[in-house]
Amino acid sequence: MEDKLFGLEIKTPAPLQEIVEGYLYLLVPWGWESIEPENEDGNATFKLLFTDPIQAENVHLTLKKQFSSIQITPYMLKNKNWLENWKKFFTPIPINNTFIILPSWENQKTKQHPDLIPILIHPEMAFGTGHHATTYLCLKLIANLKHTLITQNCFFLDLGTGSGILGLGCALLGLRGQGIDIDPQAINNATYNRSLNQISPEQFNILLTSIEKIKQKFSLIIANILADPLIQMAQEIKKHLLLQGHLILSGILKEQAPQVITIYTKLGLKLIKELTLQEWSALYFRHE
Repeated sequence: MEDKLFGLEIKTPAPLQEIVEGYLYLLVPWGWESIEPENEDGNATFKLLFTDPIQAENVHLTLKKQFSSIQITPYMLKNKNWLENWKKFFTPIPINNTFIILPSWENQKTKQHPDLIPILIHPEMAFGTGHHATTYLCLKLIANLKHTLITQNCFFLDLGTGSGILGLGCALLGLRGQGIDIDPQAINNATYNRSLNQISPEQFNILLTSIEKIKQKFSLIIANILADPLIQMAQEIKKHLLLQGHLILSGILKEQAPQVITIYTKLGLKLIKELTLQEWSALYFRHE
């Protein structure tokens, strides 16, 4: 029997289009179809596809909770080899003269960029690949910190690891750490990407768990998730960060950044740098 794709069609008033799209960048990082409104009073339409009906339902509930006025209609499609179609759009991404993100089928391109560290990613519909601004900003901050982190023999935590891309970047710089996620699909994807990059489990341990169940503390914590969970988990994140440790937060819309900064600075963390790209912010704190 042919696999099915589970779709959501979202109609949103034009004034809400930008903020809804901001949420989509994090909830469906593999992309969506967008139909612009014909006029200022019309509705913008987004069409999203999922391989997992539970994930589709979770996104549906999250968006309705945030935006009660939008209309969401579920539908189904036959799976027409999503990966083969997606290959047309995956392009190499160089980051800060340090990394280059490559799809798994283009590993020969490492020869074209001998001075950059390749991060090989196998795309799946449920996870990001580095094309999103928040991932780019996190890797840029990691690249900026690489000498400091390596000399401190850093042990890192990639919180909400997804495809594992941020933890892979840390491990390829020579750091050791853990990636955690509460989604079994994320664990499978991150584990596969770890093997693609020939990184051992001892260097980058990937676990199906939440931060509340982790006992140790870390020299570096990276969390590229939505602003609301970052605010809710602020106490827990700070508790797991060593004194003089580094914290990188992203998945934050620029207008949400001041609130996130306020929460974390009140906990005693010092904001060192904020990077922005498009409508997104990434924040780098120190625990001083």
